[in-house]
Amino acid sequence: PNEQKPTNILRSTGRGSPSRRNSSTSSSSTTAFLQGTNYPIPVISSWRLNERHYGGLVGMSKDGAEQHFRPEMLQKWRHGWDDKPPPMESWMRTRWNFAEHCQPLTHVKYPHDTPVKRRDKEVIMPSSESLSDTCQRVLPLWTNKIVPRVQRGENVLVVAHANTIRALLFHLDPDYVTRETLKKIKIPSAKPLVYTFRSNLENEDERQNGENCNNDKKVGLPGGLVVVLNHLEKSQTHNTGLTIGDDNQLQLSGEWIESDDIKRFSFCTSTGQEKLEHEIA
Repeated sequence: PNEQKPTNILRSTGRGSPSRRNSSTSSSSTTAFLQGTNYPIPVISSWRLNERHYGGLVGMSKDGAEQHFRPEMLQKWRHGWDDKPPPMESWMRTRWNFAEHCQPLTHVKYPHDTPVKRRDKEVIMPSSESLSDTCQRVLPLWTNKIVPRVQRGENVLVVAHANTIRALLFHLDPDYVTRETLKKIKIPSAKPLVYTFRSNLENEDERQNGENCNNDKKVGLPGGLVVVLNHLEKSQTHNTGLTIGDDNQLQLSGEWIESDDIKRFSFCTSTGQEKLEHEIA
């Protein structure tokens, strides 16, 4: 009904037209398409941003998995760093082998060009993943594909799933996102989280010249970037961190962008909006 709404949501971040990276699954791709409406931008759909592979838990709701397995085991699989769920059964794995969105594929689409499909031939898809596995899976995309664009001064919109967004935050916000806090981060649907970066080399040059870099993080990130803390001068429409429970707030270096349009754009069910985590992820 309102094609301008997604565009206005992006503009509310204060950034210009971005390039866009999203996972290869349909919900993420649809969100990326909606948020990029009216933007003639390159779109890269990468398997590295697909949701964490839950193995034998795939297709189950949280409640269903708790009934099938012991609740303490489900808790361990979901929140443990190196704990993998049971592997996917062979019949389902065979089925997945024929599903394109389950393959190590990257689709690249530039404006006015024919889409290109690339396969990572050396990658063997796992039968299940731990949180550690997911963090390692997204890292090459960050260092090899996203960082070079940021270093060229481009804005990059990443549209993914709860655990792969957490995995990216683990690499780009290490002061706040650790193995212990990773699963405490709730990821609202369609709510932008904005980070600003600069080159670590540029940062060091300015420090040696005595210039003020107090708004920059001191720790360099994979790919040679540092986070710029622009939210020190945030407006009422920007919010750092995300409330967990009633009075516990997890601080982040980025800015959550809030507006009425963003709230209406959320595609979660009422249960999802209330609990933010109504499925296994």
